[in-house]
Amino acid sequence: MILCVCLLASTIPLCEGTIFYRSYLGITDITTQTIPSGTTQAAFEDNAISFIPCNYFANLPSLAELSLKRNVISGICDYAFSQVQSLTLLGVAFNSLQVVTRNMFARLPNLLTLKLRENLIHSIEPGL
Repeated sequence: MILCVCLLASTIPLCEGTIFYRSYLGITDITTQTIPSGTTQAAFEDNAISFIPCNYFANLPSLAELSLKRNVISGICDYAFSQVQSLTLLGVAFNSLQVVTRNMFARLPNLLTLKLRENLIHSIEPGL
C-alpha cells in the first residue's frame, strides 16, 4: 500500500510515505536530502551525485529498493549500505564506478539484484 509519493523539489519532503523519488533535480550531494524513515523505495536517478558516503542510509530499516542510476557516482564508501538489511534491489547502473571493492556491497543478506551495468568498471576485488 502506497501512502504517499514524495515528488517535491524541496530538500525536506512534506509527506511520510513508502516511495521517495528525487530524480531529475540536479542533486550533487546526496547528504542534503532527508529521506523519511518509513521509506521502502527510493530513487535518486538522473542527478549529478558523485559519491555515496558511509551510513547515509542507516536510518532506513524498511528500504527494500534503491535506484541511483544515471548519476556520476565514482565512489561508494565500503559498507555504505550495510545497515539497510531489508535492501533487495540496488541499482547503480549508468554511473562512473571504476573499481568495485569486496566491502562496497557487503553485509546485505537480502540483496537479490545488484545493477552495475554501463559503468567504467575495470577492477572487481576477489570475494565479492
